[in-house]
Amino acid sequence: LDIYTSPQNYNSELGLVFSVFQIEEYHPSIKNLCKLSLKICLQAFFEKKNTDILLAEYGIDSPYDMEKLLRVACPDICILTKLDAVHSANFPWWLREYWAEKWKLLLATQGKVYVNLQDEYSVEHYYLLTDYTEIADETEKNFDLQYDETDIVKMKFHYHGKNIFLNLVWEDNLVYVKLGLDIASDIWIELSEEKYDFHFT
Repeated sequence: LDIYTSPQNYNSELGLVFSVFQIEEYHPSIKNLCKLSLKICLQAFFEKKNTDILLAEYGIDSPYDMEKLLRVACPDICILTKLDAVHSANFPWWLREYWAEKWKLLLATQGKVYVNLQDEYSVEHYYLLTDYTEIADETEKNFDLQYDETDIVKMKFHYHGKNIFLNLVWEDNLVYVKLGLDIASDIWIELSEEKYDFHFT
């Protein structure tokens, strides 16, 4: 599979368009915007799809931002890791309105939704989601710590009979790695080895 994700934090309406068309550099000016608009039009009408999977980030700062993003692209798979109050300052009703805006993404998803039920709004509105929903639960504790030969702490856990090692020791990292493995399995990426050692930098 050919997987693409933009190398920068392109999560706004314009950034999501850039991610779809794999535009990695943009210097704001009328001239550059005109050139990019022409490039996007040519790609949209005349070029073949050049990636199998696009990994995109949907970022919101104000009410109705999510609706603008969804006009650009509706996802087949949605991952809501955790909602944080830090981004809710521009919402009149603060956190609950921010949650409601984020949840528009989950409700518009065409396939499977992965949601972390770690906030009050998600627990209350979970019933609105489809049967294609899985829970990423940060309260999971079934892991053990192990030391490797260089005395660097590594985390180890079992995943469908496979031994998984990673160099991130916080508990929520374990949950997100498991989530990544679940998603890989859902998009038919087969884990054929008995042991996997993930090293994050």
